[in-house]
Amino acid sequence: MTAPILFYGRSRPFFEFSNWYVGKPFEAEGKLWPTSEHYFMALKTTDPKAREQIRKAKTPREAKDLAGPKGIIKLRDNWDNIKFDMMVRACYEKFSQDEELKALLLSTGDAPIHEDCDDEWWGGGPNYPNGKDLLGKALMKVREQLKNS
Repeated sequence: MTAPILFYGRSRPFFEFSNWYVGKPFEAEGKLWPTSEHYFMALKTTDPKAREQIRKAKTPREAKDLAGPKGIIKLRDNWDNIKFDMMVRACYEKFSQDEELKALLLSTGDAPIHEDCDDEWWGGGPNYPNGKDLLGKALMKVREQLKNS
């Protein structure tokens, strides 16, 4: 079995897989997005003004705070049903438009990918088996899409 790819935190390998990684901006919906965190957080709402404010946030943390429970958005009614697909979308835009990131993701072959943290939705893997591991699953889905394109 192939060893899993574990990522989390700026000082660890594969930080580029994090939504908080600041690389080259990518285009989605006719606009440039500084990180996949900005884009994903904006996708949580349909309000164009709130989405633009999130897009312009100075950091991924600020984008997350704007879209969080004490933030500026009204959460989409169906968010829990579509958030995985929206994460796949955000990750696809990030990795498909940056050749270095695309090559890094593809270099993982068929290895399992896990955000190595205790976030109940996005984290998981061998160190956090109770997480749903949705970010790792989204990255593996994007990897397959990129292999097949």
